[in-house]
Amino acid sequence: MSMNRWYKQEGTTGTFQSMLWARAVLNASRSHIGESWGEFRVYFKNNYLGVLWDEDALRRVSQKVLARSKNGLPPGWVTELNNIDRELTNASRSIFQCPVSTIPLSELHRLYDLVFELDQRMWNISIFIDTFDPGYDQEEIDRMKAKYGFTDHEAQVLLSPIEPSYLHEWNSALAQYQKGEVTLDYLKQQYFWIATDYFSFSELTPQFIQEASTHHHDDSWHSPLDEEADILTAHSLTYNPLELFRTLTQWRDIRKRLNYTGVYGLMRILHEVARRHGIQTTHLNGLYIEQVDEFFAGKLKEDTLRTQHQGGLLLVGKGDGSVSHVYGEAATNEWILLTKPTTQISPTEIRGTVASRGIAQGRVRIILDASSDMSSHMSPGDILVTSMTRPEFLPLMKLASAIITNEGGITSHAAIVSRELKKPCIIGTKNATEALKDGDLVEVDANAGVVRKL
Repeated sequence: MSMNRWYKQEGTTGTFQSMLWARAVLNASRSHIGESWGEFRVYFKNNYLGVLWDEDALRRVSQKVLARSKNGLPPGWVTELNNIDRELTNASRSIFQCPVSTIPLSELHRLYDLVFELDQRMWNISIFIDTFDPGYDQEEIDRMKAKYGFTDHEAQVLLSPIEPSYLHEWNSALAQYQKGEVTLDYLKQQYFWIATDYFSFSELTPQFIQEASTHHHDDSWHSPLDEEADILTAHSLTYNPLELFRTLTQWRDIRKRLNYTGVYGLMRILHEVARRHGIQTTHLNGLYIEQVDEFFAGKLKEDTLRTQHQGGLLLVGKGDGSVSHVYGEAATNEWILLTKPTTQISPTEIRGTVASRGIAQGRVRIILDASSDMSSHMSPGDILVTSMTRPEFLPLMKLASAIITNEGGITSHAAIVSRELKKPCIIGTKNATEALKDGDLVEVDANAGVVRKL
């Protein structure tokens, strides 16, 4: 396949955690939309994740979604996500509340299977959102702006969620906790999953809460509905033509919360099984989903998990739903070949999609992993440049005067959080982490979607 047809994503994650959504890609598009994602490649090594998607296939899926959602997302999809939200949260909360060290292995396996099934249902109903990320959401939004004569500001209001993100609610809860308005037990019951992310498992301890409290922001959240009503009246409209993309923004936020909720339940069980079998939990990120039964039975050796975690794995997905695997050095070599730049990148101007308007100048800080040593180099006013942001990037995003990402559409995490933080943000540049160097002085014009080297 030609390199210019690949849409690249990358980040920090465990192999096990990413296999949860990778499985959904193989069948969800057919079951809910009737369209294949086409060929794709997923590469894992040492908590690094790289993905290559077929851009043409993603466009086909996104267009099918638009065709099926002319009057909003299908009601059956909405009902399914609401049911999963309740069931998956309750199932993982029950695992949080129970003393897993006293539960028989067979019962732990049953609980694992329950959460796993709910987690897969969650991904199956929501994975389609990612097909808009190469910019297909922005294309449709631009078409709507031209059709109805919306200004950039009006479009941003019409796209703004009518409910605060879960990170905003978490920060509000932290502020209440600091004021003595809610208890530690309340935080644990409501946010038991929030210390777990894509590659690490942690419980919500007082120490974690104390650390999070030092970074929390007390920003206010305002509903866009009053301003939206004025905009619709000015354009003689009785409905919001951009409502679908507002909904997708909220769905992505729900999905991220549910992803962490499900991963928490699964990893708490797997950590207990590892303890019983004398296996270091640091190697659990190398576990393959297909090996879980073997792992519960104590037949999977620590050396195998260590090799899988530290070695390369390349999943090769086909349009017919089948998948093959390349392991070790061969996987790494193939990934290097697939992602090797074909031309030298040295632009003085980089373009992307406006996620949050504004203009800022500062020094570039390229950080692909929020837990890496590079994070300590981030100073207030720096420009955060990354492949994509995740919740663990929030402290860095608060320090930044502006945010630039390679990936993502208007429903991405970077877009949601930057709007809440009221920070200039340009997403979907595709190559900002390669075109810019750490320490470059740049201007981020997030009114025009342009990054200029100064």
